[in-house]
Amino acid sequence: MEVEITNVEVPIGGLWASDVINNFSDNHVVPFFKDKDYGDDVRSVVIIVFLTSYRGAITRAFRPRYVFHKESLSIRCDEFGNPLSTIIDRRFYFEAVIQGDLYDEILKAPNHRKEQILAECVVNSLFNIDKLPKRLKDFDKEAFKADMISLFRSLGLID
Repeated sequence: MEVEITNVEVPIGGLWASDVINNFSDNHVVPFFKDKDYGDDVRSVVIIVFLTSYRGAITRAFRPRYVFHKESLSIRCDEFGNPLSTIIDRRFYFEAVIQGDLYDEILKAPNHRKEQILAECVVNSLFNIDKLPKRLKDFDKEAFKADMISLFRSLGLID
């Protein structure tokens, strides 16, 4: 299964976000989930980390969303001038939010603490897995959540 953690860029103080989040995803999350299988209904999960300094209640920047199949042509071309196509197949997207005091802390924290905050944020957002459409029967939500928590514990990022 493909699992990826990515982020929404923030204009101030967000320069670290891409590096820390992408490195964490590429070095830990992607390899950990690469050979896992939770069923046929979900083939990939994308967790979008939304960073904001806003301290009030926020409306969800991204609603949890399931894409069964989507194919689109890109404006980019291959070396022969053919448009590149993108195929999204059985992918679930949801967000994790870092805001307010955690946002302030993450801007100043060393990388290990940033990873801890990221891990806590992702774990706290795992309830979104339960928002998958009810028609999807072949996906082991509980095993996916348990594995994500297990990964973060094995890295010493959560208790």
